Amino acid sequence: MLLYAPNTFTPNDDDVNEIFLPIVEGLTDEGYQFMVFNRWGQMMFSTTSKTEGWDGTYKGQTVDEDAFIWRVVGITKQTGEEYEKFGHITVLNKR
Repeated sequence: MLLYAPNTFTPNDDDVNEIFLPIVEGLTDEGYQFMVFNRWGQMMFSTTSKTEGWDGTYKGQTVDEDAFIWRVVGITKQTGEEYEKFGHITVLNKR
């Protein structure tokens, strides 16, 4: 099982580092979920696709610079066990 997630991204419309997408290998497609929460636990983004990332928006508006919590859950291909990983991402959106 391999998961890589950066700790910062910059959704500021400069076409560099615009999407936060953890790189995941070893999880089945079925049961996969990637979520992002603000510091109060409100879900800002959720997807069941390993190829869809968060663009730093919530309800169509770019979020303020802040730290957010991400969570990935899924089922491992090798053993069929449940997998869960948490981390943080800092959004920097100033140009």
